[in-house]
Amino acid sequence: MKRIFKYTFLQRLPSIVLSCAVMACMSGVELLFLAFTKNIFNGFYMLWFVLTVIVLTVIPLFLFIRCSSGYARTLLFTDESYLMLTLPVRTEFILLGRILCGLAELMICMFVSGVFSIAVGIGWTYHYIGFTSQQFFRVAGDILTLIFLKNFPFLALMLFASLVSFIFIGNVALVVQTVMRSFNIKRMRGVWTVGFILIFTGTLFLTGRIEAMAGRALGTYCPITVYGIKYTDMMHVTYPSTVVNIPIVSTLISLGIGIACFFVSAWLLKKKVEV
Repeated sequence: MKRIFKYTFLQRLPSIVLSCAVMACMSGVELLFLAFTKNIFNGFYMLWFVLTVIVLTVIPLFLFIRCSSGYARTLLFTDESYLMLTLPVRTEFILLGRILCGLAELMICMFVSGVFSIAVGIGWTYHYIGFTSQQFFRVAGDILTLIFLKNFPFLALMLFASLVSFIFIGNVALVVQTVMRSFNIKRMRGVWTVGFILIFTGTLFLTGRIEAMAGRALGTYCPITVYGIKYTDMMHVTYPSTVVNIPIVSTLISLGIGIACFFVSAWLLKKKVEV
């Protein structure tokens, strides 16, 4: 599995560098505009700002399904299938190594996107809100306290839910494409693209209905206190709170379906997919 991870990561490295470079260049130009322009609401600057936000948002979202499925399309519908599926390695390890590589790629791109999003946000804070340096660092400290101390249980639960979504969505996409590949439609790109979209969205919709019914029947929720932030003035800050009920049943069902789809995909690759 380590060799699969290393091979796939080195194969994906140019794409990772390209994605990060695009986000860095767009954000770098945006920060230069912020540093030298006096009017941040002129037409060209606003256009570049919108494009930067789109790039920082769309690239991680675009990579989500591709990475979470272990790059299923290249594994199943290109000549890479012969290279990978004839290795003397268990199919489960091949899939797991590729999925872990996808998780690493997604985390790298999301980290870069997050860093530059924060940097652009800081620039806007100085130009638009007009904080002094002392006020900015005070507010920044309050926000970090809010996120990592006050809302740490909620943050940890959201990270776990994101991981479950990665496992669920990625493995549903993987099993759908593996089922289609088992019917020998390798070269019929239009058929498998349309079929994948229809079956994938249908599977997600059906799973959502099952989770909703199970949640109503069992009613198992985890109450989490979520804190906000409110300033009466720059010297006094309060943290109003609200209780959010996190659906435990839905999360566990998604995790179970994702794991089941992983093993179904591995079985299909061993028994039904011809390389």
